[in-house]
Amino acid sequence: MASPSLLNDANALLYSAKSFAAAMLAYYIALSIGLERPSWAIITVYIVSQTSVGASLSRSLYRLVGTVVGAGITVLIVPAFVNMPLFFSVILTGWITFCLYLSLLERTPRAYGFVLAGYTASLIGFPAVSDPGAIFNIAIVRVQEIMIGIFCAALIHRYVLPARITGQFNSKLSQTLLSARQRVADTLAGKPDAVSGPLHMALALQFLQGISHHIPYDFAYSVPVRQARKRLHDRLARLVIVNCELRDRLALIATIPVDVQILLGDVEVWLACKDEGKFKSEGEALKKRSEKLLQRYSVYELTFEEALRVSFMRYLLEAIVLVQQCYRLSDAIHHAKQTPAHSEKNTVKGYVFHRDPLTAARTALGAFAIIMSGCLVWIFSAWPDGGTAVSILGVCCTLFGSFDTPAPHIVKYIIGSFWGVVISLIYSFVLLPQVSDFIVLVTVLAPVYLLAGSLQARPPTTFMAMGITLTLPILCELGAHYSGDFAVAVNTSIALFSATGFAVLGMSLLQNCAG
Repeated sequence: MASPSLLNDANALLYSAKSFAAAMLAYYIALSIGLERPSWAIITVYIVSQTSVGASLSRSLYRLVGTVVGAGITVLIVPAFVNMPLFFSVILTGWITFCLYLSLLERTPRAYGFVLAGYTASLIGFPAVSDPGAIFNIAIVRVQEIMIGIFCAALIHRYVLPARITGQFNSKLSQTLLSARQRVADTLAGKPDAVSGPLHMALALQFLQGISHHIPYDFAYSVPVRQARKRLHDRLARLVIVNCELRDRLALIATIPVDVQILLGDVEVWLACKDEGKFKSEGEALKKRSEKLLQRYSVYELTFEEALRVSFMRYLLEAIVLVQQCYRLSDAIHHAKQTPAHSEKNTVKGYVFHRDPLTAARTALGAFAIIMSGCLVWIFSAWPDGGTAVSILGVCCTLFGSFDTPAPHIVKYIIGSFWGVVISLIYSFVLLPQVSDFIVLVTVLAPVYLLAGSLQARPPTTFMAMGITLTLPILCELGAHYSGDFAVAVNTSIALFSATGFAVLGMSLLQNCAG
């Protein structure tokens, strides 16, 4: 059996190969129909591609919607306010940060649509001030290029060796259920529980919710399962509380009756049982025994000690029932079948996200100050490449604004961008002048993109890899013809590092929530 590290490497290489194939397909289509900057199709593929089918398709949909909205708003803003630089900067920056604010309130992956609405406006709007009359054509072409990238990424990741997110969901769900059983068993055995125990369970539930959102796009689950996932989350969340209550009462009870001790031992054995049929049958028997004991001790609920025992028995019974229900719901999810109707005391909620409008507003206000500062420097210095720099600054604020401490992630992106610039210069002025055929171009680009793509599939190096995959097509100016210009490449690089460096400084001061 392959080790987890080898399996991760294989998955990363497969993701990289599929992303590169999608990028080259998008590039070829964009070249064939004569689009102005086909490199945008490559960039789009690497932005929307994820390691699973469901995540890739959902991200593609949100990017498409966000791009269309952002491009439409830009077409309205640029012609109307381009002759008033300060007012134009305030309006466009306001839209970008408003989108950031909405994305921070929308805690699900749908937030990506709001991010892209601001991202696109920044990327198209600020550079367009040099030619405002062409903004409509620029927006239309950009949307076409992005749509091609989205289509190719969705096509390749959906039909070429698709990696289903359902497998990851099922695996994590099984681990979470086993962990929940073990924690209850440890509580009944009197073993000390780490303070981080409930936190680990909460993080597991959050992770399952994050995956769960992409399942409808995975083409493997039916609609009824959504309600089962919500019910399962509610049961597991309740089990965390019940387990804590059991632990508290065990610590307070002076003496445990013999029949209750025997029951506790049997429950521990049941929780450790690995035989599915035996687990179900013994669970029902333990439930009935618990109900009888609870009924017997409830009659003698006189002293504080006896009241504690009764309370403990109630929570023990609830724990048994919750574990049973969790496994029934898990079975329904695994087999994608309708769950039986339950008489719910409370409405099924599922994972409830916390929304903090004040923190979101503070982050958006900080981003507004950062982007406007960049606009003022651009306006009063009359820097020719200032529009490019401010557009990158806006992108940094929208893409990284959701992190509590965004600066370290931008630093990783800067490191990747540095290598992207170095590689781009080598390609632009050493390798690409010798290339005259598309197949040869694909062969030349393959080593760098396959390596960067495999790094992008690994969370610790994702942002560094994106610095390479997004910088290379722009600086190399991959178009229908070779157009290497050293001065343009250097000026664009200066704008890139000026913007990202300013973003690190500004976000460290205004958007740092550490500690």
